[in-house]
Amino acid sequence: WSGYVYDYGGGGFVYASGGQALTCKSVFYDGTSARAYAIDYSNNLYNWDAGSDVDANIILPNILYVTSENNNTLAVDTNGDVWYINGNPVKVTGFPNGTRIVSVAVGDSGNTYYALDSLGQLWVWGSNNYGQFGNGTSGTSSVTPVRAATSVTNIEAISTGETGTMYAITSGNNIYRWGYVVSNLSTDQQSIQVNPSLLTTEGSFTFPAS
Repeated sequence: WSGYVYDYGGGGFVYASGGQALTCKSVFYDGTSARAYAIDYSNNLYNWDAGSDVDANIILPNILYVTSENNNTLAVDTNGDVWYINGNPVKVTGFPNGTRIVSVAVGDSGNTYYALDSLGQLWVWGSNNYGQFGNGTSGTSSVTPVRAATSVTNIEAISTGETGTMYAITSGNNIYRWGYVVSNLSTDQQSIQVNPSLLTTEGSFTFPAS
């Protein structure tokens, strides 16, 4: 595994400053904004215009994880801090002292933001129009992080779905969902669900308990 990044739309390998081909350990593509991101082996975060540009620029050092939706980007650094990127990077504040973030996610619309800490607690800020906070409320947004999915503990992984749906997987391999969810599979009818519910079946698929 060489780690070189090839941009098929741009028709060539992606280059870092100095004319060296970029080698990285992870990449992420924001299909809505056509922006691409890569983390190299020194934990530098790069971005470039996918499909039209093969020259990448460093935007942040010491980054372990990145995700993006509609050009709204979150990154987690080696200290467990969160950065918001839409232009110049800005450190996200408002977490309790000592909070260490391990993963982040951006809602489908690009205006709800999630951060999972090392204790398995989920934090959220931004829009709550569809109950995306999962804390029994909807319509009340927040500019600083608040606890999300407060009834769910020991969260190990998070994922956003379409149109304001949020999912969380716990240490017991249970899947929870909330937000603007499909409430009727036969008609694809959606409704606002302000609290997480345990997801055991989805259509003809059954999720195992372990």
